[in-house]
Amino acid sequence: MPRTLCMWRGTLLLLVLSGQIVFRNVDGSVTPGLYPAMFIFGDSLVDSGNNNFLATFARADFLPNGIDFGTGWPTGRFCNGRTIADYIGLMVGIDPVPPYLALLQNQGMEGFTTGLNFASGAAGILDESGYNYLGRIPLSQQLGYFARVKEDLVGRRGQEEAERLLAKSLYFVAFGSNDYINNYLQPTSYSRLVYTPEAYQELLVTTFIQQLKALYRIGARKILLGGVGPLGCIPAELNIFKSRNGRCIESRVNKLVRGYNKAMKEAAEKLVKRHTDMHILFADAYKQILAFTQNSSQYGE
Repeated sequence: MPRTLCMWRGTLLLLVLSGQIVFRNVDGSVTPGLYPAMFIFGDSLVDSGNNNFLATFARADFLPNGIDFGTGWPTGRFCNGRTIADYIGLMVGIDPVPPYLALLQNQGMEGFTTGLNFASGAAGILDESGYNYLGRIPLSQQLGYFARVKEDLVGRRGQEEAERLLAKSLYFVAFGSNDYINNYLQPTSYSRLVYTPEAYQELLVTTFIQQLKALYRIGARKILLGGVGPLGCIPAELNIFKSRNGRCIESRVNKLVRGYNKAMKEAAEKLVKRHTDMHILFADAYKQILAFTQNSSQYGE
């Protein structure tokens, strides 16, 4: 389930706080106006309520979700408080941005201020990923929504101002987990019948790069790209692959994730070389998550 991935947030936040992802001044203060807006694409790690508007099993609009956020009422975030995207936004002086479908239904684009969240629990790089949860908004559809937002901004602010805002904004993109745990690693997965692990990895990376190119064409220039954590250590995979003594599933799961992260990082670096005005920071939290689980006493009691 998407909820089993909540621990990824803490690790990405640690990367930010440790200086591997830098958004603050030397004195620790936030630079006002560093980014005029923030746009979020992803799955349950960063969904802030879009799935509330879908017919899906991947929902979080019920307690105890949200008990530590705002009024303590569930917002649709798959956690008790803020998501990593919320924290990163606050670090650059941007309050949590609204889910796109909520804004569309309640205010329309008149309510647009400092960004939007397009993320959807159970969504993947591939359209079919997350099929076991029924409704979800895959990356291709999230990009379609973003293209509509650009059209609206151009209509309201003019081409030049809209493109300038999009180019200066921060983009957080977190995908890949559901393409494994809710697609390739499912016991009844069709993908596993037709693709070797290497071929499936190539499919994911190639598809994701094409989608990042589409994001670039719409106007994105500054992208924080989240890697996939050690999926072989989450409860769902421990159960599916019958782990002994709670040990992580290495050869059949984590090995695939490590290969994907490496290939995705290399592909992103090549993409940046071809587009000199494009900046991608790949945040690979895999090793740090393992450090948390294997040496937890070093990180507090």
